Amino acid sequence: MDSLKQEGVGIVFISHRLQEVFRVSDRITIMRDGRQVLTQAAAAMDIAGVIEAMLGKTFTEEFPKANVPIGETLLEVKGLRRGTKVRGVSFALRRGEILGVVGLVGAGKTELSRLIFGADAADGGEVWLS
Repeated sequence: MDSLKQEGVGIVFISHRLQEVFRVSDRITIMRDGRQVLTQAAAAMDIAGVIEAMLGKTFTEEFPKANVPIGETLLEVKGLRRGTKVRGVSFALRRGEILGVVGLVGAGKTELSRLIFGADAADGGEVWLS
């Protein structure tokens, strides 16, 4: 895209990856509910402003922090492993918590999920559901 830009070619870049948008864009147009709500120079905007324009309100208004009591352990995984993708995974999930499993494609997220829910057999480790 950079070389095309240098040649004077106009590019429409559509993405939710905001850091990439800021890296390559001169102007940013925000759409919400099928309507254009904002067009502005990228240099005059920041990620928080883009998110606010996309949502129509601030991110904290959209997802307010809730104080939830943390309770007893509901799921415990100890030393779970299978092949080269899942090696020694351990965690405890308690009532009121949200656990996120993230990683690059091929990092073992799907394999871990399948082991936890019993779709595949583990090479070792334990999964306890309360």
